[in-house]
Amino acid sequence: MEWWKSFFDEPYGEAILESFEERASGEVDFIEDVLSLPKNAKILDLCCGLGRHSIELAKRGYEVTGVDVTSQYLETARTKAKEKGVEIDFIESDMRNISFYEEFDAVINMFTSFGFFEEENYNLKVLQNVSNALKPKGKFLIDVINRDWIIKNYKERDWRESGEGLVLEVRKFDLARSINYG
Repeated sequence: MEWWKSFFDEPYGEAILESFEERASGEVDFIEDVLSLPKNAKILDLCCGLGRHSIELAKRGYEVTGVDVTSQYLETARTKAKEKGVEIDFIESDMRNISFYEEFDAVINMFTSFGFFEEENYNLKVLQNVSNALKPKGKFLIDVINRDWIIKNYKERDWRESGEGLVLEVRKFDLARSINYG
């Protein structure tokens, strides 16, 4: 079951992701600190969503490619990039199917966008694809869920405000696999 396809479907996914847009600048400060890349470095934003990190990185002088499986998100990302005056190559693809070879100085995978697949071989395939995409000595930054925080703060149901009203978020947390299902 590919639960994540409906989890990030409109309107829920966009409402939730847009609520995090204001955090992008601080998160990109962190990305720059951790990766210590030269300006003009090539960065792959894997599972880029609405492009909030891609756009902020491009504004700071990096050459960015964003990949996501959700076409609606990519349309929004392209529109926002154009509004901000940055050029980003946004590609629609499942992260299991990317086929870059030694093209990027860094790959980022933010907002706990890894480990979605029920079959571990698919998660391993993603890691292999990331490895293939990186130039020698390239860097991979992955943002994963903090299992201990989830256990302490877990809510099966949570209401969030979005621009168009309230959104009810219903979750199921798999303790053994540390997967938060939507």
